[in-house]
Order: sequence, then structure tokens, then C-alpha cells
Amino acid sequence: RGTEAVPGSSSVYFPAGGYRYSSNGNTGNAGNYGFSWSGSSDNTTNAYSLNVYSGNANWLNYNRSLGFTVRCIRE
Repeated sequence: RGTEAVPGSSSVYFPAGGYRYSSNGNTGNAGNYGFSWSGSSDNTTNAYSLNVYSGNANWLNYNRSLGFTVRCIRE
């Protein structure tokens, strides 16, 4: 299951793979949320991630220890 970045658009697809906890290796929110790292960092600890869920997309700042997917997207 995945979430479209733009509702009604099938040109970009982000799977809802959730994330991996760095503390114990368990996964969270698989099937509900999609988290993908961007190529931009905020500082040495945090980086930006594109988060998609329920037809919404947001850029948020997370600790790099979380296991999000890395997805190559052509500009």
C-alpha cells in the first residue's frame, strides 16, 4: 500500500513503508506512512524527510538514526 504525493495523480508513487527504530530494529507505521530521506541535512544530527500519509505530503526534520527509505527521484 502506498500514498500518492498529489491526490489523483499517478505520476509519483511513494510506498508506505513506515520506518525502523534505531533502538531495537522494530518497524513502525508500515502500511500507513511513507518516509523518505531527502538529500538535504539540517545539521550533523538531523536531516529532512518527505513524509506522505492520507493524501498529504510534508517536509519534516528527523534524527538521522531513524531508518527511512532512500529513493532516487529525477529532477
